[in-house]
Amino acid sequence: MARHRRPASGRARPLLLSVVKVCVSLGLIAVLLRQAGAARIGSTLAATNMGWLTAGLLLGVVAAMLQANQWRGLLAAFGLRRSYWRTLRLDSAARLFDAALPSNVGGDVVRIHLASGGRNDAAAAALAVALRRVMSIPGLVLLITVGLLSSWHLDYSGRVRAIAVICIAGGVGLGVILVAARQWGMVAHRRLPHAVERLRQALTDASGRTAEQAHPFVRASLRGLLFWIVVVLSQACFIRTVGISAPIEYSVAVVTCVNALSMLPISVGGYGLREGAFSALLGVGGLGSAAQGTAVGLCLSAQTLLFGLVGGLVYLGLGRRSTPRQGRSTPTRARPILPAGRPVPTRERSTPTRERPAPTTRRPIPAESRVRSHADAAALTLDPS
Repeated sequence: MARHRRPASGRARPLLLSVVKVCVSLGLIAVLLRQAGAARIGSTLAATNMGWLTAGLLLGVVAAMLQANQWRGLLAAFGLRRSYWRTLRLDSAARLFDAALPSNVGGDVVRIHLASGGRNDAAAAALAVALRRVMSIPGLVLLITVGLLSSWHLDYSGRVRAIAVICIAGGVGLGVILVAARQWGMVAHRRLPHAVERLRQALTDASGRTAEQAHPFVRASLRGLLFWIVVVLSQACFIRTVGISAPIEYSVAVVTCVNALSMLPISVGGYGLREGAFSALLGVGGLGSAAQGTAVGLCLSAQTLLFGLVGGLVYLGLGRRSTPRQGRSTPTRARPILPAGRPVPTRERSTPTRERPAPTTRRPIPAESRVRSHADAAALTLDPS
């Protein structure tokens, strides 16, 4: 049977999008350096408050741990039982690809590969990864609403108000579309955008595949809300790090809106877009300068790169620990089965006779004969323990 090949235009489109994202990030960074001034940004970073910086980094670590726990709960709901520390290692390893790849979902592909023990588990792992993103949206929208209402009285909150209203409308509209498409079959009458259709399909598949009686969506949403609360506290510390004493209600509005904007797939990992948004929202009302706002974004980008570097070390550690040692056999009582269906020849016990039995050499069983299926092979490669 002839293998179906993607057209040349389909293969070139992802590459073109990646090039566009790189150009957008580099262009935004160049504009910020020209407007804010590289010297002023450097002096601001040199005068950072190490106490607030350390607090922000520690809270960022806590946020990463909470996000790993949310993922662990979703994996368990679909029948993939993983310990918390193993899930944390796998999630940390994928952060290398979150920080380095142009695509916003590059790290998610690695998470699916690491969490699944084989082809049979790949669908469940993909649903858990997709739902981790979806179930975090309600908590983010809720905090944007809280920040908008609590900072409405501030005279300089006009910019963040407009962004917050757009983000809230987008989140609520997405929820309405998903509920309507799932409950009343709106998909049969109107065609949904591709991204929305994928989210709807993920929710539908998750409802049918969950291994628990009660759907884990509520718990995942609450864990996502807790994650975003810690993220807001962490990034509020970074705002204080560069000397901006913004009210906490305004910091909530700014941090949540900037994180919502950085999710747009128009830049590489939010680089450039994040710094520009902080510069525009914190350089108003006498709170700070454009250089200080840009410095906040650079601190967060440095944290992302630091987590990616640690994730790279964890990823290399997973590869070393999962490599079986050569020349070492594992004793087993059961006879393994070869792919051809014949039992592996093993040393038979000699019956007690008067004559001395001839000495036999114990031959190690080949590693490939101990693997019964593709799923066992994948688990042997990916299981760090």
